[in-house]
Amino acid sequence: MFLEAMAHARPVIGGAHGGVPDIIEDGVTGRLVPHGDVERLAQALEALLSNSQQAREMGARGKDRVAKLFSFAQFESQLAAILNFVLSREDEVHRQATRGSRAGV
Repeated sequence: MFLEAMAHARPVIGGAHGGVPDIIEDGVTGRLVPHGDVERLAQALEALLSNSQQAREMGARGKDRVAKLFSFAQFESQLAAILNFVLSREDEVHRQATRGSRAGV
C-alpha cells in the first residue's frame, strides 16, 4: 500500500516497525510514527495537511524512491544477480565433485 501511494507521488505515514522504515524515509518521503501512538499519528497528519508544499515535495521524493529501489526493473536485476550467484556456486560444486571422482579412479 505504501509503495502504491508513493508511486503516485503521495506522501505516506506509517508505523516505525517491521519493514516499513525500509520503505518510508522519515521526513523525506513521509512520516514514521511509533506503533500505537495516536498523538504522533495525528501530529503527522496535521503537519502534512497544513503544509501542502512539504507534502508535494515528500510525494515527489517518494515517487523517485519507488522508481529507483522498488521498480520491476530493479526487482528483475536483483533476481538475476541472485540466480547467477546460485548457478555459479552450483557449477563450482559440480566441478569439485567431478575432480574428486576422477582423483579416486
